[in-house]
Amino acid sequence: MKVRKELFKSKTLTNGEHPIAIRIHHKKAKLVMTGVSTKAEYWNKEKLAVKCQDKKYKEKNKIVNDEYLRILQRVTEFDTINRPYDLDLLASHEEITAIYNEIDDNDTIPIYTNFFDLLDAKIQTYEEGSARKYRQLKNALIKIYGNEIAIKSINKTWFATLEENLKDKGVKQAKELIKRFITTYNWGFTEGHILSYKPISYNKRAYTSIIEKRTLDLEGFTFLQHLYSIGTNEHLNNWLNEPYTFNNNSYFNAINIFLIMVAFDGLAPIDLSHLRMKDLKRKQYKKMPLDYTRIKDSQYMKEYNNKNQIIEYYSVQLLRQKTKREVNIKLPCYIIDSLLYPYYYDEVGFKKKEDDFILNVFDKKTYSQLSKKQIYSRMSNYWNTLADALNDYIATIHNAPTSLTEKRITYYAARHTALNVLNDKGATLEEIANMAGHDLKTLEKSYLGDFNIKRKVESNLRIWENEPIQEEAIESSWENEPRQEETIEGSWENQP
Repeated sequence: MKVRKELFKSKTLTNGEHPIAIRIHHKKAKLVMTGVSTKAEYWNKEKLAVKCQDKKYKEKNKIVNDEYLRILQRVTEFDTINRPYDLDLLASHEEITAIYNEIDDNDTIPIYTNFFDLLDAKIQTYEEGSARKYRQLKNALIKIYGNEIAIKSINKTWFATLEENLKDKGVKQAKELIKRFITTYNWGFTEGHILSYKPISYNKRAYTSIIEKRTLDLEGFTFLQHLYSIGTNEHLNNWLNEPYTFNNNSYFNAINIFLIMVAFDGLAPIDLSHLRMKDLKRKQYKKMPLDYTRIKDSQYMKEYNNKNQIIEYYSVQLLRQKTKREVNIKLPCYIIDSLLYPYYYDEVGFKKKEDDFILNVFDKKTYSQLSKKQIYSRMSNYWNTLADALNDYIATIHNAPTSLTEKRITYYAARHTALNVLNDKGATLEEIANMAGHDLKTLEKSYLGDFNIKRKVESNLRIWENEPIQEEAIESSWENEPRQEETIEGSWENQP
């Protein structure tokens, strides 16, 4: 809860003054007008008071301070009776009374006294993906408190000890556990499962952490392409005899699938796991559409015949498993077919049917028999095993690029990699944002903010240089001798 005095500049009165208000903020904001106003130049931003240049400054400051103290007193009343904050009631002059969930003899809503029973009920409201996160909270609490937490004992003091007990966790993990605890506790009260309620909250700033984004740069990504092209003779050309696509421990399968994920714009593992043959819709367009009004123009027809080309692509439209948002991906056929065609066939070499899964995470014959928990467990094992195979193989290569070796590669890095490689290849931010489905602001914050290292170094060096920084200077400024460029073969164009 935050309460402060404020000059409301968004509104200007006929006399040129702005209203003075009390801003109340708790999850959302509310302005309480004090009935007095002043000009912008008469408002002291540091002291939050009317300056003496305003002839009625003493009178106005008294009215504002009285209203400010009244609001603070009402906040204290809310805390005293452990009532959830209500901004409308807080701003009013109505009496603040305690709220209790009344028990009706005919009411079937269960009342819980043990937090673990409440947590179990909350878990039942989620699908497996979210339920698993709340089970993590339950396991963490059991290690600290055993099998019982009396709900009536939960208050600000108790919650402070919980935060202390979670300090051995990482900042991000502790924050997630605390958020789920508060969500469950608040849900219990709003749904009528708790008889009385004592508001609790946490300081978000205390759980601020810097997360290093996992991604491959252009060098690391093209090195994977290079490894893929090397392995084609051994694996890709012999896939019918040795179907590596069904072997999670195959490093070549691991590399192949990472490239597939990048080609699919970094589609999440859960979505790629559920992708079926029928989801790939083959379409085409002409690179130079024919203008029928000019077919008698010989020069135009000559240009048309030289430049016209049929571009075939796959259209993939589906709903993300987690967010239920639509995915609309357009993929060049020659790239996808070169990467995917071994996955178009089953283990004995027959072409898969439209209802079959493309990747071999699931079998359509047994998928319907799996519980949601089993589905998530199988996916987790599949992708973790692939990641192990990929990282173990990379570890055996002594000259692998830094972005492949400095931290463990996971398949969640594919989306950042796709956008980062586009950035390295000089694509405009507008092009990258369009591919990512973001606006420029969120793109920079969520994806490219930490990736423009070269640009940041160049900007910093300009402080100390008289001449504009050239790329060659950046590359060799820290070395006595010019760096020899390594040639890495392999690109989309030389894939089978």
